[in-house]
Amino acid sequence: MKLVETTNLQLLVRPTQQDEQEKPSATPPGRPRGMSQGLQTQWNSFRTAEESAPVVVSATSTSHIELVEVAPRLAPLRQLLWQHPYGLQDEQVAEEAGPAAGEDGDGQEGGGDDGPQRKRRRTGAGGGGARGYTFEELLEVVQASPEQLLAALAAEGALLLRGRWRAVDRTYLGELLEHLLLAAEQEGMPLTGLREAPLAASLRGDGYHPAVVAHCLGVYGSRVLEEQGDKEQGDKEQGDKEQGDTGRQAASTSGAGGSVAGVWALDATKVCIHFAHKVLSSGSNGGGSGGLGLALGSGRSMGLQEFLALWGRAVPEALQPQLGLDLLRAETLVEGTGSEARISSFPSAALPSDPAQRFSLLFTVRPRWAWTDLEPFLAGIKVPGQSAEAVLLRFARASQATPDSPLMYTAR
Repeated sequence: MKLVETTNLQLLVRPTQQDEQEKPSATPPGRPRGMSQGLQTQWNSFRTAEESAPVVVSATSTSHIELVEVAPRLAPLRQLLWQHPYGLQDEQVAEEAGPAAGEDGDGQEGGGDDGPQRKRRRTGAGGGGARGYTFEELLEVVQASPEQLLAALAAEGALLLRGRWRAVDRTYLGELLEHLLLAAEQEGMPLTGLREAPLAASLRGDGYHPAVVAHCLGVYGSRVLEEQGDKEQGDKEQGDKEQGDTGRQAASTSGAGGSVAGVWALDATKVCIHFAHKVLSSGSNGGGSGGLGLALGSGRSMGLQEFLALWGRAVPEALQPQLGLDLLRAETLVEGTGSEARISSFPSAALPSDPAQRFSLLFTVRPRWAWTDLEPFLAGIKVPGQSAEAVLLRFARASQATPDSPLMYTAR
């Protein structure tokens, strides 16, 4: 809101009964709305003005208030969500209540074949207990509309559990994705037709809450229309019949329950990006990607060729054709060329949403940017009424060494 003063004095009058009666006929039939009345009509109005009641001025005004759309201020949201991210400790709390809920919590945490996997998941951070914030509580703290807040929660990968919103520890969520991929392979499901119910039942034995499994599917994939899911399911059932394995498939079909929400397709790009960050963070101390989102600079810089080889081995075979550095334009920085090129993690999702803070960080990391390198990191800038390019000109200046050279951007 801003107050705008005017040089002219405005007189505010109440509408009269005669004005209300003449209002419907203010625009004669056939005349476009907004067109001025003819001279004869105005003259007739002036002639009858003397017979009308005097106009009473109720108030005067020398200013008015304008509402100007501004970008939402989402910095407090990120801080609140990542105070106590959902992780392994919350899983352990659920396991302690397992017997009351029909779960064998102690058995799952103990030895057996799942022992090493459970121990590996302990690297996640997370917080215990019923933490988080309701949507109304977040709306009171964050300057944003309800629609903008929902979009920001989705962008942060927030989890809605028991009516409260929380972030999910990145290490924990990534390992859940890998368990999900393994379970899908064991169930014989294609990555474009994952059935939520059987996967949640399979991962329940590892201590994963069904709501968290559904959240993981939503973060790394999208819902599939039931018609498409049924087609894929039918093709798979035919293949299982040929292999004499219809029993397991029937259980999977009944678990979906015919719900549209029960079929998911993984996004190949998001899955490949997950494994890229995992490879880059393999040499970091303390797992920098487990806390506040994907921490900038977490992990290590490594040779580009070495990274490509490790990345190719980490990604599931079905996604191998999708691999390419174009997938990582907004996720990594590549320095150098040829055999000397090195790559490091630099996810745009972890950059500040405030334009001034974002550009300050970008030019701190790299004083000079080519447009092709800078463009992917401008996608998260949202300023009402301005494009990302217009905002760029406020914080950066462009220059060319020669007329044939590409534009380079430096801080103002």
